[in-house]
Amino acid sequence: MNLTPHCQRICTAVVAVGLVGLALWLGGPLIALTLMVLSALGLWEFTAMFRPAPEHMRLRLLSAVLGAGLVLAAALLGLGAAPWALAASFWVLALRFLLRYGKNQEGSDFSDEIIALCGLAYIPLMLVLMLGLSRLEILLVLVSTAASDTAAYYSGTLWG
Repeated sequence: MNLTPHCQRICTAVVAVGLVGLALWLGGPLIALTLMVLSALGLWEFTAMFRPAPEHMRLRLLSAVLGAGLVLAAALLGLGAAPWALAASFWVLALRFLLRYGKNQEGSDFSDEIIALCGLAYIPLMLVLMLGLSRLEILLVLVSTAASDTAAYYSGTLWG
């Protein structure tokens, strides 16, 4: 089934609004679980934007897992755990680099790990801030984000 970009955007929005609405309505751990899923999907897309080739699948998977772990740490241990989880993610990524460097010193650089680390600071670290908000505040953030994203998409389509 081939959908136009406009139709894909509407379908994605309807599903996303439904899932987030359900999570807000039920509350509790479901909000944290929703944030974990959003973080993993967002990091997958973020990493794929910079490293689209199939050989970077493991980097995308590692980014998604680290992001979900960061959200989980903040949900279970409080917002103060987020910087510690980010630091632990840095060390995991540094170890990944060192293992690659040990196999091929000439062809190794730290750019993959920097991309993953920037994604972790950009997506899950910002999402965990929602854990400290009320349901109404979360709804306000989501509605304003959706409105600005939709306006940017259609502005870009019209004038871009």
